[in-house]
Amino acid sequence: MRLTLKREALPLLLLASCWAILAYYWPQLPDPIPTHWGPGGAPDQWMPRVPGALIGPLVATGLYLLMTVIPWIDPRSAHWQSIMRIYPVIKSTLLAFFVLLTHLSLSAALHPGQKISLSSLMVGMGLLFVVLGNYMPTVRSNFFVGVRTPWTLSNDEVWYRTHRLAGRLMVALGLLCFAIILLPPEWQLWVFLAAVLAFTGWSVGYSYWIFRKLVG
Repeated sequence: MRLTLKREALPLLLLASCWAILAYYWPQLPDPIPTHWGPGGAPDQWMPRVPGALIGPLVATGLYLLMTVIPWIDPRSAHWQSIMRIYPVIKSTLLAFFVLLTHLSLSAALHPGQKISLSSLMVGMGLLFVVLGNYMPTVRSNFFVGVRTPWTLSNDEVWYRTHRLAGRLMVALGLLCFAIILLPPEWQLWVFLAAVLAFTGWSVGYSYWIFRKLVG
């Protein structure tokens, strides 16, 4: 497992884009700025411009650094070798979502009381889940990424079957996000959260069921 500029070029470009968006909006941002929006998209929490405006780019930077070191610090680091070719795609997909999130939050912060675009957020979440769901079955057992339950971590076959199902469910969740934008704004977040909860419960419950079926 080697870090190369070719592999890291797109993730680094997306990370730099987060900071570039911050630099673009910075002179126009009020102080304080909204940092949280309610179910209907209206702002309901505020913070000083520093650190409020820095949250998105800082979280994106932390995510990039964490995902870069994970393959080396995971006790099952040998399992990462099989996905290192596609790992930059996974990393880039997550960072692209943070580019969108940074743009949506900072652009909405320019005007007091402006709602954030929940439809744009749902489209971004949909694309995120569809891409990650397609790669989910290729991820081997590890302690950082995937459906990590006592049952998947203790048996490779349980891990594989669970992630094969979870990948399909995640793609379905992504497609549902596209449909959610047709709902009234005040319903979108609640429907999305209910879908995520159902996805999580189904995946975890299936991992237990398949473990009991295979191992007893």
